[in-house]
Amino acid sequence: MFHGTWGYVHTLDPTLIEGHDPKDFLLDSYKQAIKDSAKLKITPPIFMPTFEEEIHFCAAIKSQIAQVMMTYIATTDDPKKLVPLEPPTIDQITAKKPQITMLKLMLASDRCAEGVGKIFSDIIDQTYLTPKQFFSELQVMEGNLGTIMNLECLRSQRKPSGHKEESLGNIFMLLGATHTLWNIGQAIFLKHFENNKNQDDLGAWRTLQALGLPSEKPAVKKDFTLMLTSMQKIHEATLIHCLLLVMGIPQNSLPNEKLKLTAKSINHAIDLCYTRFFGCTALQNAEKSDSPKLFNLMTRLRDFATVIEANQAMKAGDIGRLLNIWRRCSPTCSLPCNPTFPPCHTKWTTRSFCGQGFLA
Repeated sequence: MFHGTWGYVHTLDPTLIEGHDPKDFLLDSYKQAIKDSAKLKITPPIFMPTFEEEIHFCAAIKSQIAQVMMTYIATTDDPKKLVPLEPPTIDQITAKKPQITMLKLMLASDRCAEGVGKIFSDIIDQTYLTPKQFFSELQVMEGNLGTIMNLECLRSQRKPSGHKEESLGNIFMLLGATHTLWNIGQAIFLKHFENNKNQDDLGAWRTLQALGLPSEKPAVKKDFTLMLTSMQKIHEATLIHCLLLVMGIPQNSLPNEKLKLTAKSINHAIDLCYTRFFGCTALQNAEKSDSPKLFNLMTRLRDFATVIEANQAMKAGDIGRLLNIWRRCSPTCSLPCNPTFPPCHTKWTTRSFCGQGFLA
């Protein structure tokens, strides 16, 4: 993995690939898969969530509503009967210390094609491999945006090449889950942010301003953590409003103390909130309304819930939950996004999980 002029070698946990044919991880299998992908017939069902995935996403949204309810509004003496605060686990990575070997600092820069080539040479020297050995095996690497684009530039300069040491055909470089979430999350955030220069505009910036948070429009290189935090705060504030509305409580402010309710009452309020603001019928009715305000609000709730679920799935180390969100987000290739991303950016991938989130 490359980050500037330093990096490390991450050895995969053998349990992740148990039960798979070792031949599937050879370079020839990778090249054949690339060739086959050119003939792959793309149909809409490929990008549509299955029934089971829809059920799980429903549970994920209800868990978000439940978290807001129990954090800000209500309390109960029987928490075991509540809607779960975490969605069901699908395919969670075992929390264990990853096997990582640090590489020595490299003087080469990954900000140009020549520098990327020098980095490969330094890796070969540090791992005591011959160029033939290094370029004969599939090398899965992760880098930042500039590194990936510079690799593609260097590869295009060497085409066509019949020498595997020069073609770089064995290098498969990808963006990590965080990079992809940043790209898709920013596209969604900008879509709903709207114009903060127009006081009549009711975009997401208005909620940030009401919460006393910075409401400037995110720039291309805006802080990733700040962006996710802003989306989380907007989502929570909106869910609080929705819950107070369905519970018949004045929306001017939160109660001074949490309401003591039965688990049945809390679950009923969560179900009402989901049906009214996330249900398909409610969304269709809102779309037919003369005023677009409710439809825009419901769309934002769904979009932000997707980004937040992806972030929580990464922290939980649940590959299955993350892949469910990838299926939902894969059509967002058409959304305006950071222009520094290469065309092949929309791919959810995961790193090692160490109990508190994926290894950064």
